[in-house]
Amino acid sequence: MKILELVKQAKQTNPKLKGLPPPKAAALVRAVFSQIKQELEAKEKGAMNVPGLGIFRVNLVEKEEEGQKVTKRRVNFRAAQPQEKQSAPNP
Repeated sequence: MKILELVKQAKQTNPKLKGLPPPKAAALVRAVFSQIKQELEAKEKGAMNVPGLGIFRVNLVEKEEEGQKVTKRRVNFRAAQPQEKQSAPNP
């Protein structure tokens, strides 16, 4: 999916975003993804929680390639569970 498609869908589901021009919204999305990537690249091992999006886990995995053990980084992502909208309490 392309970033502009994500922006279009977000604007359709969230009325607060309707006034945001698509190029600015796409630049914001790219900046957020870039920041997440930088944070993950800086982690050698551990978890990074992005509320509303999910959890990224960085692990070191040993593999054997051409007869030698090689350590590689692996990043796994688990999406956040959708939250049900809270209804207003009845007076």
